[in-house]
Amino acid sequence: METHFLFKIVTQKPIDISIPEGPMLKYPVHEHYMVEAKEIVVIYKAKLTKRTAENVDAYINYLKGYLKSRYKAYSVEFGQLQSQLAQTPKK
Repeated sequence: METHFLFKIVTQKPIDISIPEGPMLKYPVHEHYMVEAKEIVVIYKAKLTKRTAENVDAYINYLKGYLKSRYKAYSVEFGQLQSQLAQTPKK
C-alpha cells in the first residue's frame, strides 16, 4: 500500500535592512537583523515494507532530520496528506 507523508519545511535567509538614522537614535538597539522565511511543502510517497511500517515513527523522525539538513531548514513539520485534504474547504 502506498503511503503519503506531508512535510512543511521553513527556511530562513537574512535580508538587508536599512532603518533611517532618526528612529535608530530614538529607539537604540545593540544588534538587529531581519530574516525572510519561506515555506516549502514536500509530499513524500512510498510503499513501506512491513519492518518500516512497524517503525514508522522512527522513519518519520529520520526523514524530518534528513529534510532539515538537506534544506538547511529552521523547522520541519510532519502531517499526513489525508488530514490536510480534510481541512481544505470544499467549493
